[in-house]
Amino acid sequence: LLDTFHMNIEEVNIEKSIRACGDRIYHFHVADSNRWYPGAGHLNFKSMLKALAETGYKGWISGEFQALPDPITAAEKSLTYLRQIEI
Repeated sequence: LLDTFHMNIEEVNIEKSIRACGDRIYHFHVADSNRWYPGAGHLNFKSMLKALAETGYKGWISGEFQALPDPITAAEKSLTYLRQIEI
């Protein structure tokens, strides 16, 4: 399991860490640097998702972020943001 929020805190280079995990990735959680939905902070999800794709990962990507300002809005903003990223 990789988690973008925790990787932001602990890793010097998130993309390098994703590539190093390679085929050992079984699930991928997304949250931005502020624990809000992707796109609400400063993380570069395009480069992280590109690195994830390079590993051959075909599993789920799930949101694990604060449900702010409310759960529906957070989910919609997350989906909208992630869907516009072209890899």
